[in-house]
Amino acid sequence: MNKKLLCATSLLIALSSPAFAANNDSTTTSLGEAATPSTSTRTIPIKADTNWVEVKNGEVVNFAVNNRTFAWHFNGSDTLSEIDLNKIAPNGMVNHPVRVYIERPAAD
Repeated sequence: MNKKLLCATSLLIALSSPAFAANNDSTTTSLGEAATPSTSTRTIPIKADTNWVEVKNGEVVNFAVNNRTFAWHFNGSDTLSEIDLNKIAPNGMVNHPVRVYIERPAAD
């Protein structure tokens, strides 16, 4: 096997492994997880002029966008303080940038 092919194959295997995905900050797992709307503690409407929203770490929030909704449980990384709502929203649901600021629990 030639060295370039071996290198490319090894890199592809490493990048697609679960261990790499778990440490990659771009995965939605590090941002939390999808939730059922019935478990949400509140609903935040997202309108054309919404630029940012605030949530708390551990909170389940229902987002309402143009008569559609989705829920998200903010239980991801303890070091993450903000994300782009488009990273967790269903594709095409939010058509403009909305920052989600995540309140971290107070240090003991």
